[in-house]
Parts: sequence; C-alpha cells; structure tokens
Amino acid sequence: MRSIELALVTFFVGAAFLAAAYALGIFSAEVCWTGEGEAADYEIVSCAFFAHVRKQVGFGFALNWSIGLCVLLPFFVYCVSETIRQGSAAILEMSRRRMFVCTDWSVPDTETIMGLLRKRQRLLVIIVAGLAGLLATMFIVTDFERVTGQYYVSPALLADARLGDTDFEADWSIAAPICVYTADASAACTALTRKIEMNGVFAGVVYLYLPFVGGIAAVTFMAAFGLFVRFVFAADLRAANIQVVPDLRSTDPRRGFEVLERFFLCSVVACFVVFAMGYLVTLQNVYLRSESPNIFAFVLPLLPSVNPAVLLRELETTIRLIFANGSIIVVTSFGLLFLAVVLLSAAAVLGQAATAARARVLRALAGPQLDPGFEAYLGELTPAVAERRLTASVAWPRGWPLVNVSLVWLVLATISLLFVVIGFYLVVAGLAFAIRHACARKTTT
Repeated sequence: MRSIELALVTFFVGAAFLAAAYALGIFSAEVCWTGEGEAADYEIVSCAFFAHVRKQVGFGFALNWSIGLCVLLPFFVYCVSETIRQGSAAILEMSRRRMFVCTDWSVPDTETIMGLLRKRQRLLVIIVAGLAGLLATMFIVTDFERVTGQYYVSPALLADARLGDTDFEADWSIAAPICVYTADASAACTALTRKIEMNGVFAGVVYLYLPFVGGIAAVTFMAAFGLFVRFVFAADLRAANIQVVPDLRSTDPRRGFEVLERFFLCSVVACFVVFAMGYLVTLQNVYLRSESPNIFAFVLPLLPSVNPAVLLRELETTIRLIFANGSIIVVTSFGLLFLAVVLLSAAAVLGQAATAARARVLRALAGPQLDPGFEAYLGELTPAVAERRLTASVAWPRGWPLVNVSLVWLVLATISLLFVVIGFYLVVAGLAFAIRHACARKTTT
C-alpha cells in the first residue's frame, strides 16, 4: 500500500471517530464550573445554570483528538511510510550508482545489497511489534483507567474534582459521568446519561486506537531510521566487507549522497509532527485548567500577558502542569528526542560518512600506482578527473537549509512548551513548513 493510501485510511478512521462523537452528543459538549477566584477553586456542576462558568470540552474542539486523529496522525503515518520507502529507494539508487564496493573495489550486485537489507527488515518487524505492543498496552491500561475509566465505574469520585487538578481532565471523555453525578442537569446533559455505556465504549476505543497506532508508527519510524543509518554508515556493510564511496559520475556536488535527501527530509518532518501531537496534548491540558470558555479564546491573544508578574505566574503554572502530568512530558519529549536524534544523524553521521568516503577514494588515487581493481572501478574516468570532482565535492548535509531551519525550530519548540499560547502559532507555522517540504518532489542526477 502506498504512503498516501495509508494516510487516507488513517484519515477516514479519524473522521469516523468524529462522526461517532457527533452521534453520541459529545462533539461540542460543554461542562460547567461554579466558584470565584482562581480556576483551581472551580467545582464541576451541571450546565443548567447560565451564570456558571461554561467550558467547551467537546471531542471536536479538543485539538489533540480531532486534529490529532484527522490531520497529524495521518500525516505522521505518511511520513513514516515515506521514510521507509525513501530509505529503501536511496539504498537501491546508491547500489545502482556503484557507491557500494568491496575491499578489492569490485562492485557487489544489487541483489546482495538488498538481501542484506531485507534480512534486517525481518528483525525490524519483530522488534516493532513487540515494543509497540508493550508500550501501548502499558500506556492504555494506566492512562485510561486513571483519567477516564474510573469515573464510569464510580461517578461519585467527581465530588472531589477540581479544575486545577493535574491528574484530572474534565473533558469529553467523562462528560457522561459528570451528568450522572450532577443533580440539576440540562437537556443536553440528560441526553448524555442515556448513552453513558456507549460513551464509555467510545472513550475506550479512542484511547485504544490512538496509542496503538501512534505507538506502532513511532517505534516503526525510529527503528526504520536506525536501520537505514546503521546499514549504510555503520557495522552492517563493514561486516560484509563492503564500504561506501562517492558517486564520481554525479553532477551534484554531494557526489551521490544527495539520494538520501528525501529520506532525511521525511525523517525530520516526521519528528516535528510527533512533537506537534505532543504539543496539542499540552495545549489542551493547560486550556482545560484555564478560565477561557473555549480553545479559540484561549489561543487568540498572541502574547499571554504584557504584565511581567502575570507572565511569570502563567509560566510557573505551565511548567508545574507539564512536569506533574506524566503523559504530557513523555509524549512531547519523544518528539524533541526524535528530532534531536535525526538532526544529529543528518548533521554528524552523514557528514562524517561522506567525508570518510571521499578520503577513501583519495587514498586510492594518491598511491604511486593505481590498484588494478580501482582502475577497473574508475572505468572511463581518468584519475585527474576523479580527483578534481572529489576536491569540488561537499560533505552534505553541512549547510543544508533544512538542518539549519530544524535547529531553529528545536529551540522554538522548547519555547512553545513553556509559553503554550505562543507555541500554537509556532506549531501552525511549523506544520505549514513541514507539509510544504514533505510534498515537494525533487529529482537528483
């Protein structure tokens, strides 16, 4: 199945969840609180009295669920699939360009190279299935029961709930138990009580689907990225007495390594999408504990406050929430970790490997007499032409704009976690940048 087809399937599954939420009456549900003073003092009540503080908590307005399921998750699945496809295509193209050679400068056939890769891919499938299943199951069992499940079993637990509680999220997932517990309920709240079992099943299925699909895709991405990087630049080829050399016939100054650009591009974009998904979780959790009536009113101001005292207080509250709620810091940290690992590989490993490959050929050219195997490898190229092309080559990705831009975004991403309102605009701009580059089609010669 092609990458775009996988993304479309993921999108339609997410759209089906949105349709189910609409049918259950929790697409645009509201939960209300009463009380005065700080948001942490609010108690959960019904929506029967309009004097109470009204809070939009519907599934469709929870961006980490609606946008996450219908936009970010399909986009991430697309990037993971493209990372694997572009990695295999890059290795195939490097083999076709004779960039893999044995120690005697003979060129192994493409089937030998791809056979080594397929051997590693089988092991990858086993590792991915085991790790993703274990991690997702652990997350579902602990997170769903703590955040949602217990309130369907015992709605009376809501008696001690507070808006500022870091372990409590009064959103669509527990709207039905809230209505069951509340004595004076609105018509919309009463309708939810008739579907409490269906709401519980829906919440369980959504919590099951997103961690499993997201977890499998994330582990697959990192395993696939590590597989291709290790295969080309680490021990896998050396164990078979195969080494990487530049493509002396390429007109690109990167001398063949440009075929890896799409692979690293998809990897960098995938990392940013993972971070964006984690950021939306942070955004939703901070919004739920704020006094804003809906998510749009919460992110509308570009700056949280011009008052330094208020700004510092909001910063302190956000940091405390992030580190108190484990799911926030874990999901978002994964995105930052992925991005750092990919950038380190692109900027350091690839650059070092390209430099080593160039030095390998230069050493062969520097001898008083060329090795017969090396002469046969050069073919119609003269030593002078080969040396001139190597001298004019560049150790990509040094100076690659996407690496420089990504390093800037790594800093901005950290800022967006501390100032979530500013982060909303940074993430939107970053996603536009990522989509533009992910959809770009470049050809190399």
